[in-house]
This record gives sequence, structure tokens and C-alpha cells, in this order.
Amino acid sequence: MTREMPAANRAADRSRPRAGTLTVALVLLGGVAVSIHAFHGTRRWQLAQATAAVVDDEAGPGWLAWGVLAAGLTGTALLTVSIATSLSRARALRAVVDRTGELESSNRALQQEAGERRRAEEESRQSATLLALLTDTLPVYISYVGADQRYRWVNRRYEEWFHRPRDQIIGRHVREVQRPESYEAMRPYLERALRGERVQYENPLTGADGAAAVFDTTYLPHRAEDGAVLGFSVLVSDITQRVRAEEALRRSEATTRALLDAVPDLMFRMDRRGRYLAYHAQDLGELAAPPEQFLGRTAREVLAPERAEQCMRSLERAFRTGASQTYEYETVRPGRPARQWEVRVVPCGSEEVLLLVRDVSQRKRDEARLHESEQRLSMFIRQSPLGVIVWNADFAVAEWNPAAERVFGYPASEAVGRHASFIIADRSRAQVDEVFRALLERRGGERSTNENTTRDGRTILCEWYNTPLVDADGKVVAVASIVQDVTERKQAERRQTMMMAELDHRVKNNLAAVHSLAQQSIRSATSVEEFRETFMGRLRALERMHNALARSHWEGIGLLQLVQQTLEAYRYDQGAQVSIEGEDVTIPARAASPLVMALQELAINAAKYGAFSTQSGRVAVRWTTDNADGGARVLCLVWTESGGPPVSAPTRRGFGSELIEGGIAFELKGTVRLEFPSEGVRCQMIIPLDLQAEAAGA
Repeated sequence: MTREMPAANRAADRSRPRAGTLTVALVLLGGVAVSIHAFHGTRRWQLAQATAAVVDDEAGPGWLAWGVLAAGLTGTALLTVSIATSLSRARALRAVVDRTGELESSNRALQQEAGERRRAEEESRQSATLLALLTDTLPVYISYVGADQRYRWVNRRYEEWFHRPRDQIIGRHVREVQRPESYEAMRPYLERALRGERVQYENPLTGADGAAAVFDTTYLPHRAEDGAVLGFSVLVSDITQRVRAEEALRRSEATTRALLDAVPDLMFRMDRRGRYLAYHAQDLGELAAPPEQFLGRTAREVLAPERAEQCMRSLERAFRTGASQTYEYETVRPGRPARQWEVRVVPCGSEEVLLLVRDVSQRKRDEARLHESEQRLSMFIRQSPLGVIVWNADFAVAEWNPAAERVFGYPASEAVGRHASFIIADRSRAQVDEVFRALLERRGGERSTNENTTRDGRTILCEWYNTPLVDADGKVVAVASIVQDVTERKQAERRQTMMMAELDHRVKNNLAAVHSLAQQSIRSATSVEEFRETFMGRLRALERMHNALARSHWEGIGLLQLVQQTLEAYRYDQGAQVSIEGEDVTIPARAASPLVMALQELAINAAKYGAFSTQSGRVAVRWTTDNADGGARVLCLVWTESGGPPVSAPTRRGFGSELIEGGIAFELKGTVRLEFPSEGVRCQMIIPLDLQAEAAGA
């Protein structure tokens, strides 16, 4: 290595010839001094020593001075030669010393340069470590690609994306690392970057695990001093979430626009001062004024005073409370019907509100019609003769109309909220529970008939017409029922059925009775005229009995009259065959018909087979009234036959026995005891007479 000599060394070299000349001069002077000293004594010797010391300090070897003293003047020349040789050697030695100093300086420079290089390398390593740390922690993909499209450097993100270590990425061609389709998509951009263009684009990529993502990619070309492209840096940001968010935002905005376009409401944004900031309207014709006439102006400048104050009051309340406010107004335009509008003021932050203005004209008309319909329905329910009850899903009473109160005796204040069990008879609980389940499951139960109980303890028979009430999801939320007390109707139906059977039986019995009357009349008559009168009189008695029954409709009738009219057709010899004894008791309406039927059946049987079938037979009818164990008033009536043909118990039960026992026991809740002693039939009937007994018979 060639290095320039220091300036101080060069100056010393230039000064060396002058120093050598001075040395020679001093040596010569020393020689002269020594010669003089030899002749002039010791003092001259001391001078020579001093001079020699000077020469020794300047030239070096001490023997030269002694040679001068010994040789004298003759050795001056030889001394000069030696001195010259010594000077030459001194110069050589000085050159070596100078060269050594120069080498030491060079060595120190090299050591300094090596230290600086080591420091630079350490700083470079620290910078590389810091750069790697920074790039590995950044949420972006960073790499460097050479002009041959091979990765020269990548950060840790590439390892995560491609699921391979860096040493398996660095040095490989981009085509070998990326998927074929991904490489083909990015190749045009790679080629542009290698031509020196700065490239930025978005591209969807698929990672090694098949995960799809969208990236924002930037290529930054790297040029040499001559302008040649050496490669390019790659910055890749995963913008999948941003793209998804932007797409979601676009969809949301599209949805919002679609919703706004679908909303028929007029919309206005206003500030605290009531100034119109923006609007939305599908039909500009719905606006009271063109937008340019109200945008930027306040409600007091645009609206009529009354409407403006109404609007501003709602704005003030909305800002003060933070809650939505609602008000309504009406507009009337020439040639158009009046329209009703509803305004909803919704706070939007602390400085603005949103006004939603909706045309509610049709709703108001519908509400009016609905109100009118509800009034009619309410009036119908209140005045309906049928009970109307609404049950909730737990079958507790939700509504209870006056007719239901009349049927069951409970006022609405006592019925509402109670479970249906309070009006269900014990014998009907299982049936009613099944009806409830069927209604809730919507598989039937719309009509049922069952026994119910009233507030005063009566048992009644009711017909129910039930309708499940369902919500929008088809779930049963309530049941509406119409109820009717059909106790009397069912009893009438049973009576009618019995009467039809009895009518058939009575026709036959009447024919038998007519035949018996005819036979008896023939046996007792002495002439045709007597037969005619007797027979016709008995027929008229039967007719009167039927007329009495028809006139009374089986309502309240005196027991004495009832017995007399029933047995009048069977009296012979001015009543010799019939004995009637007992106070005149009014028979309740429900008891009259079964009792008449029972007496008529006993009389007919007596006419056919018993006491009335012979002239010697007799019938005694006696009754008393008494109080039963529970204090209820009862009638005890006894029919006794005697003097007729011998009697034996029937081998089978006929219609007559069923009519007597069924009518008294079933309809009147009484008791019948039929006996058949040989002297004649005996029948004892115990029948409740008071109202409670009558009600129980219902």
C-alpha cells in the first residue's frame, strides 16, 4: 500500500545535510583544539575533551575523538573519511527508523480502519436485526425480488402465509412460491415493475391452506447508478377485512337506499333552530313547497304559525328529553279531501333531529271504521242473550259479558281472572279438559255440550261454541266461547221424545181403553140408548182429561183436579169404584206431566187388567204432604186397587212400568215403589214439591 509521508518527516530529512556539515566542522575544530592542547598543557586537554563530547553527541562513536588526539593533524583526513562513513550509516539507520515509524503509522491507520470497519459491520448487523424486527412486527408483507424474479429477502409474514420457513422462499422464483393461477395474475405487474414502473394494484390470492384473501400490492423498483433495474421492493397489505367492510358498507348503503325508496314517509333533517338541512321524498308532489323554498330556512319561515309552533315545541321536547316526540296535523288543499299527517321527531345526536312525516289518512279512516265496528260488537256482546266468554291460554277468564252473568250467576268482577274450573261440574271435568287441549292444539273442540254449575249451586246443561284466537305465528293465545243454557231445551227434547213414545203407547192404550169402556158399557147397559149415553160420557171424560192436560201444558195444576179428571172416565155407579182422599195441593209445572202420565198409566192398566176391569173392583187414591229429612216438602201419593182379578208380578217390564218409574224418578228426582199383592196393585210415589226440589229436578 502506498501512503504519503508525513510533512514533519520530510522537513527533518531536509534539515539533515545541514546537520552533517555542522558535525564535520565541529570535528575539524575539535582536531585543531586537540593539537593545540598537546603543546600547551592540560588546559588545552580539557578544551579538547569538551569539544570531543560535543562531537560525540552529534556524531556518535567516542573512539573517533581519541583517534584524533592520537593521530593529530595527520589523522584529520582519515577522521574525515570515518566521519563520512558514520554519517552514511547514520543516515541509513535514520531511514530505517523513519521507515519503521512510517510502517507503525500505517499499521495504526490500518487498525483504526479495521476498527471502524468492525464498528460499521456491527452497526450494520444491529440495523439489519432492527430492520428484521420492525418488518416482522409490521402487519404487512415485505420482500425484495431481484431482476430474475427470485425472492432475495422476505419478512415473517411470508412464512405465515405460505406455511414454510424463509430459507424455503428466499432464492426461489416467484412462480415456484405462488400458486400458478396467482402467478399468472400478477405476472403483468411484475414485468411492469422490472421495466422500472411503480405498480400498485389489488388482487385476490389463495394461501397454502386454501384461505382466500384480498391484498393491496405495491412494487417499488430499485435502480443502479446507470439506471438499470436491479429488482424491486414489494409491500403487500391484507385488505380482506377492509374489502369486506367496504362491500358490507356498499350493501348497507344499497339496502338503506332501497329502504328509503320503499318508505312512503317524508323525511326531514333539522337543527336546533328548526332549520331544514335535508329531505327525502319519493314524490315531490307530496311536499308542501319545492325544496329550494324550504332548505336552509327555519320552520317558522316556511310553515303556518300554528304548525310552526307545534313543530318547534316538539323539537324543544325532543332535545330536552332525548326521547322521540309525536304530533299530528291536518292539511286541506282545494279540490282534495282533507289529509291527516303524523310527525315523529327523533333526536339524532345533540344538534339535529329527524322528522318522519307519514300520511295517516287511511289509517284514521280505518281506525274510525274499526272503532265503529268495535262499538257495534261491544253492543252486541253486551245485549246478546248468549253468554260470551274469552279465556286466556291458561283458560282463565279474560272477558265476561252480562249474558254470561245471567247464565252462571257470577258478575264480571268475580269471574274475570278465575280458572274455568269454577263453573265446571265434577262429572264434566275430564271432558272439558280434553276440549281445552284440543283447542290449544287446534285439532277440534269447537263445539261441546257439558254440565256446568252456577253460583247458587245448580247444575245446568250448556252448549259451547269455541273459537281459538291465534297470533301471527299460528300460536293459540286465547279462546272465545259462546255459551247457552240448554237445560230447559234438553228437558223439552227429552219430554218430546218421551211424549212421542208415550203418544204411540197412549194411542194403543186409548184404543184399549175405548174397547174396555165399550165392553164395560155393554155389560152394564140395558139398552142401546143407555150404552150410547154411558159410552159417550166416558169418551168425553177422556177428552176432558186430555184437554185439561193440553191447556195446562203440564204447568201448575191442582192435584185434586188432576186426579179427578184422570179417573173420571173410569167412575161407575156415581163413583162407587173410585175413592179420592187428600188436600188440594198445587203440583209444580215440572211435576204435573210425569204425575198425570203415571196416574193415567195406572188407570189404563187397572181398566185392562185390574180393578177397573170388573164391576166389583175399587181404586183408592190417597195423598199427604210432609217434610223430608232435609226439610224439603214432599208429596206422598198411594194408589191402591182391590176387588179386581187376582194379581201376580209381571214377568217383564213393559213401557207402562218404565213410564211410571222413569218419569217420577228421573224428571222429578222422586221415588216410586210398585207392589203386586194378589188382592191388587199398590203404587207409592214420593215427589219433591218445593222450589229447590223443582230446581233439582231441572
